[in-house]
Amino acid sequence: MIRTAIRSLPVLLLASAGLAQTQWNNAAGGAWNLPSNWDTSDVPDMPDESASIDLAGTYTVVISSIDPSILALSITNPNATLGINGAETLTIGAGLLNDGLIVVDFNNSSSHSIVDFLTNVTIDGSGLITLHQIADRAQIVSSTGAVVTNSATHTIDGRGRIRAAMINNGLITANRANTALELLDGDKTNNGLLLATDSGYLDLVSVVVDQTGAGVVRADNGKVRVVAGDASSINNGSIESINGGVVEVLGGAEFLVRDATLAGSVDILGSGTMRA
Repeated sequence: MIRTAIRSLPVLLLASAGLAQTQWNNAAGGAWNLPSNWDTSDVPDMPDESASIDLAGTYTVVISSIDPSILALSITNPNATLGINGAETLTIGAGLLNDGLIVVDFNNSSSHSIVDFLTNVTIDGSGLITLHQIADRAQIVSSTGAVVTNSATHTIDGRGRIRAAMINNGLITANRANTALELLDGDKTNNGLLLATDSGYLDLVSVVVDQTGAGVVRADNGKVRVVAGDASSINNGSIESINGGVVEVLGGAEFLVRDATLAGSVDILGSGTMRA
């Protein structure tokens, strides 16, 4: 049966795709790649399959020694955690509903851990995706031309890299002390809040952030940093620094501010430049 909990997928798409729905059935948690942990005794790992983690209880499902590429994932249990270990990739073709916790690089590996979106996908739900390690060890990526939308009730936090082209209607927060959550590659549209807090760094790396929808970039006891490379720009919306937070343009970086309201401190370091 196809559950209506997969809110981000159009009903016609589900029907036409012949979606195979597999539900987690081990309240003690365990490995994604163990068939007995799924109600059909079939591990969801194919592009025409969908996985549902809605069983009641507090437990962790771990993706290890497998790179599942599935149509959709639904986590409706707010007490469930999905851990993606280092060297593994979870690929999603059409939909993600997350009311729980997804941890990218769950085992603190030195290898890359990735969530990869193949098409335009909305991350629905009230849950959290945590990027758990620095740089490429924890990534959110998207295929060429695909845009990922972070819904108004959903949060992405931690450190690592958001390479995907993204529309943020919710909260993206760099909140790991003295380490960076980097926005790079695909341009970003921010209609919500991009936040650096708890001494974390939100790094803009050769990226355009469009805030026509009145988005906010805020350094709140953290740093929003413009990093050297091609110019980064913030268009429209507001740029704020509060509670000891600061916006920094690092040496060799170019920061373009276009029709955005500045409120608070901006430090231009070394050979950095800022232009309006």
